[in-house]
Amino acid sequence: PDEERFKDAEKLALNCQACGVTSDFAGVFYTTKEGVLTCGLRCTNETCERPVFWGQNSHFECMAKISNSMQQLIHRRMKEYYVNKTRCDDPACGLVTCQCSVAGNICLARGCTGKMHSLVSE
Repeated sequence: PDEERFKDAEKLALNCQACGVTSDFAGVFYTTKEGVLTCGLRCTNETCERPVFWGQNSHFECMAKISNSMQQLIHRRMKEYYVNKTRCDDPACGLVTCQCSVAGNICLARGCTGKMHSLVSE
């Protein structure tokens, strides 16, 4: 199932312009825990004065906001991926570095026998 497959993925969060609350964007339409199909183009804050279109004036502005937020999330995640930081799996060491060893995935710290693993998964 997708919930299990993407459990570690960063979710798209949107900030309502009307009330300032930041919430996860579940999609244009989503099913609630009660099984009700709900429009995702609304602020999830129940006390929001303008919940429609996340506080934006029109659906065009709302879709532009969602598109821009999605682009920012993609760029941020791609940047983290290409920085290629790795961490040693030995709890006593815990070295975090962008360097890679010519001898495989061994730790670069002198005397450490741990293995280096990427901080960002594919």
